[in-house]
Amino acid sequence: MRSASASSQVIPKRTMSEKFPNAVRSLGAFVVAQCQRAQVYLARNGKRIRAGIPNFIPILKWLPAYPKAQLQFDLIAGLTVWGVGIPTAMAYAELAGVPPQAGLYAACAAMFGYAIFGASRHIKVTTSSTMAVMSAAVIAPLAASDATRFWILTSGLAFVVGIMLLIAGLIKLGFIADFLSKPVVTGFVFGLAISIAVGQLPKLFGLASGSGNVFQQLFQLLTRLPLTNVSTLAVGGGAILLISVLRRTVPQIPGGLAALAGGILVSALLNLSARHVSIVGEIPTGLPSFGIPDVGLFDLAYLIAGAGGIVFLAVGESLGNARAFAAKHHYAINADQELTAMGMANLASSVSQGMTVDASLSQSATSEAAGSRTQLSGIVAAGLVLLTLLLLAGLFAPLPKAVLAAIVIVSVISLMDVSELRRYYAAR
Repeated sequence: MRSASASSQVIPKRTMSEKFPNAVRSLGAFVVAQCQRAQVYLARNGKRIRAGIPNFIPILKWLPAYPKAQLQFDLIAGLTVWGVGIPTAMAYAELAGVPPQAGLYAACAAMFGYAIFGASRHIKVTTSSTMAVMSAAVIAPLAASDATRFWILTSGLAFVVGIMLLIAGLIKLGFIADFLSKPVVTGFVFGLAISIAVGQLPKLFGLASGSGNVFQQLFQLLTRLPLTNVSTLAVGGGAILLISVLRRTVPQIPGGLAALAGGILVSALLNLSARHVSIVGEIPTGLPSFGIPDVGLFDLAYLIAGAGGIVFLAVGESLGNARAFAAKHHYAINADQELTAMGMANLASSVSQGMTVDASLSQSATSEAAGSRTQLSGIVAAGLVLLTLLLLAGLFAPLPKAVLAAIVIVSVISLMDVSELRRYYAAR
C-alpha cells in the first residue's frame, strides 16, 4: 500500500519536446523518408520529367531552335498587332466597363502568358469584344455604379476563368470544344455583335447610354436624337469612315491606329473637350499594381456561376481559331495545352488588373496576314504595349471616346457573318 507522502508527490511539468518526443521524431522521420523517396523518383524519372516540361511550356522547345530567317517576319507582325491592338484594347476595356488602361494591362500580360504556354503559332490571346461584353454582363449586377468595385470584380472574373481553364487543361477536357457546334457559335456571336453595336451607338451621338434590351435601347436612342452633340457625331462618324476607307483601299495601314492617332490630334488641336466631347482623360503611366483581386466569398460564388458560360464560349472561339490556323499551315496543336495556355493568359491578365481574354480572331488574322511565323510576334507586340504603358500612356488623354466606340462598331460588324446565316437558313 502506498504511503501518503508518495501519493501526494507532485509530478513536474514537461516541456513540449519532452511531452511529445515520439511525435516529433516520427514527423522528422516521415519528412526524411519522403525526401529520400522523392530523390529516388527524380533519379529514376528525371530524364522523362525534363523531357515533359517543354510539352507544358512550349516556348522552351521552339525558342532555342528559332530560325533567324523568320525574325523579320515576326518583328513586322508584332509591330502590326501592336498598331491594331492598342486602340482595340482600350475600346474593349470601355466596353467591359473598366478604364482604358485595363485593356492595355490585359493585352500585354495575356500575350506574354500565351506566348510562353501556347502551342499555336498564330493565334493572339488578348482582349476581344465577346469577352468584354460577357464580362460586363456578369459584373454589372454586382457592381452597379461603383467604378472601383467594377474593376476589381472584372479582374476577379478573369482570375476565376483562368483557374477553370487551367484545371480543364490539366485534366484533359479539350474535347469539350467538339460539343460546341459552329451554327450555335455563329448565331450567338451574331446576336452578340448586334447587342454590342447598339450599346455603342449613344457614344457616337454624344448621348447617355440606354438601358434594357436591344429594342428598348434603340427606341431610347431615337427619342434622344435631338440632343445629339454634333462635334461628337462628326468625330465618331469620321473615325468609322476613315477605318472603312483604309480597309478597302490601303489594308496595310491599321485603320484603328489611324483613327486613334487622328482622334487624338484633332481633339488636342480643336480642344474638343471644351465642346462637351467626352474624352478618355488621364491614363496613369507605368506598370499596374500586381496581385490577386480582393473578392469576397459571396462575390466569388457569383463570379464562378457567371464564368461557366464565358469559359465555354472562350473554348469554342479559341480552339476553333487555333485549329483553323493549324490546319491551314500544316502543324498540330494539343487542345488540352491550349486550355492550359488560355488559363495562364487569363491569370496573368487578372493579377495585372486586366480583364477576361481569349483568342482574338481579328488580331490573329492580322498577325498572320503580316507574316507571323511563331509566337515571337506576340512577345514583340506585348513588349511594345509595355513600352506604351511606360512611356506613351499620357498621349491618350485627349482621345475622344467616340473614336473608341467607332473602332468597336467596325470590329463587331465584321463578326456578323450574314452569308453563313443564309446558308444555315437555306439548309434548314
